[in-house]
Parts: sequence; structure tokens; C-alpha cells
Amino acid sequence: MQNEEKFSNNREENLRIENELIRIKMNAQFGETFQMEIEAGLPPEIENQFLKNILAFEEQFHSGNAKTISIYEKIGKPGFKTFRELSPAELEPEIERLMRLLNRNSISLDFIHGPYSNEIVYRFITEEFFEEQTDEMELPGMMHGYIYEEFHPNNKAEIEENTHEFFKDWLTMNFNEYSGEMDDHFINAKSEKMSRETVYKKIKLFSDCYTEFKNDAYNIDHIQADEQPDGNFLGFSEGMYKFEAVLESGEEQRFEGPFKLYMRRKDNYWSIFYFVIPGFEL
Repeated sequence: MQNEEKFSNNREENLRIENELIRIKMNAQFGETFQMEIEAGLPPEIENQFLKNILAFEEQFHSGNAKTISIYEKIGKPGFKTFRELSPAELEPEIERLMRLLNRNSISLDFIHGPYSNEIVYRFITEEFFEEQTDEMELPGMMHGYIYEEFHPNNKAEIEENTHEFFKDWLTMNFNEYSGEMDDHFINAKSEKMSRETVYKKIKLFSDCYTEFKNDAYNIDHIQADEQPDGNFLGFSEGMYKFEAVLESGEEQRFEGPFKLYMRRKDNYWSIFYFVIPGFEL
């Protein structure tokens, strides 16, 4: 796309037309799988630069000429000491220094389910993360994001998080396609297979009997995650749950008893495929 090409005498309108043509070009080159959401109200000149950067990146990536280098090389091969060369008091400032270097070179590293000890964090960065390969190409404003748990899943923390999400959606009667804690495939108490849509319909039939759920409380007594012979994981959380359901008449029904949420991990994410909670039968 040549900068001097003009479609309108109005600069802003010219940029909007050019932006649309860039999007059309990307769809034509990279297919319908190339999808991008642009923030509403973004100034056209900023959107234009953003689209051009993405187009340049995609063209290089698909050309076969894209090169990768290690994270350590990308941040300039800084000097650092091994874990055993540092005292406990030196670990935290060294971690902060290395994290600043990563951010300065457009690399973000997040620890979602921490806090983890300084030893774990430092050894991960210097002994493992530095060896990770990344794109050599650099685009203005583009961050390369990494998450520690993608390298070392924290199964129990993720099962606990899914449990909280499940009860939040249950209380608000708000299960939908964005409910990431739910699997695409379920089984019922008879071990019969059920689709996610079928499960949502059953939940809706139950919740439609009431105007609201309220005053809920739960405690998680136990979480377990077990690796299977095929390398996949199965797990569950269990405890006690109670909530009140309000009928149209205003009468309140109280449900209380044990719960158990059965989950599996696939593609590094845990999801619920069967559950038992008081008052409802899957």
C-alpha cells in the first residue's frame, strides 16, 4: 500500500478507505481465519499504523523467511548470575531487573496463580524462559505475552478458579458461550453423553422456575488432579453449597448440600464435564 495513494481529498476519509482496503487485502491473503477486532473510536491514523504493522508481520511470517531467536538473545544477552550464586536477599532485585529488561524489549511474563517463591521465579526465567524461542522481527507497540502457567500448569489453582466461575454463573443464571469453565461435552448421572447446549437448556428449565437465586455460600473442602495413562488430567473440587431460590409468589426455597464438580484438562485448560449440586440433577 503506497503512502502517496489518495482516495479522497479529506485526509481522515482517505485513511478510513485505506484502512478498509488493508483489511480486505489481509483477508484475501490470509483467508477468513484472519479476524481482527478494532477498538471502536480508534483514530484512523493510529488504526492505519496498527494495520500496516500487522500486515508486515503476517507477510513476513507467511513468507517462510521469519526467523526466531531465544528470549535471551532478544533482550541483548544481559549478564546474570546463576541461582546458586545469589543470596536470598539478592533474588528479588535481580528478578525486578530482568522483568524490566523483558518489558523494555516488548516481552511480558505473567504469573497468574502466584505468588511463587523468588527461587521458582528466578530459576524459571534464567534456566528455562531465556531458552524459549520468539520472533526476531520487531513491530512498534507489539508485546509478546507469556504466562508461567502455560509452562508449568497450576492444576489445583485452575480447578479452584473454575469452581468460583461456576458458582458465579449459577447464582446469576448466566451460563452462555462465554462460560469458559464449562466443557463442550458432558455426561449425566447415567454416563450418557450430553452436549453443552443440552446442559444449558436443562439449567435454564430449572432456573426459569424461579425469579432469582440469592444468599449463596460455598466452601471447597478438597481439590484433586490426577494424571491419566494417556498424559491427560482428570480432577474435581468438592465441598458444601447452599443457596435460596425465589418463586414468582415470593416464596423462598432453600437448597443445601454437598457439591462436586468433575473436570478434565485439555489444551492446557480445565473444564467441567459433570457436576452435582443440591436441588439440580444433570
